[in-house]
Amino acid sequence: MASEKQLAANRTNAQKSRGPRSIGGKMRASRNATSHGLAANFRKDPAAVRSVEVLTNLLRKAGHCEREARLLAVAEYRTRSVHTVRSRLTEKLLEAAERASASASVLMSLQSLQRIDRYEKRASSRKKRLFLQMQEV
Repeated sequence: MASEKQLAANRTNAQKSRGPRSIGGKMRASRNATSHGLAANFRKDPAAVRSVEVLTNLLRKAGHCEREARLLAVAEYRTRSVHTVRSRLTEKLLEAAERASASASVLMSLQSLQRIDRYEKRASSRKKRLFLQMQEV
């Protein structure tokens, strides 16, 4: 638990924070959530919505309730998305390794793989929790 002095210091520092001020910084910050698309709202992509609907319908036919089926379909879609991004990054990494002169590109690809790991863990955790809930019923 933070002390009262630490809380006051945090509040003071938070008041000073105003985010990026330069045009370049603002542009970078505006793309933070969509650099790989994993944090983007998939409901804006018609193909993603169709994919989730198809999977939801399959799960409904298997006897699951609407809510469980939809949650599981979304979790599965997100897991597949992570695997797709991971595959693309791995391909880039292999291509860069073949060229052997693009060490900065290799480093960037490795960093990107590391960043998407949290999305994969979140999607896997949700799927696991849903499966456990479905087995309890």
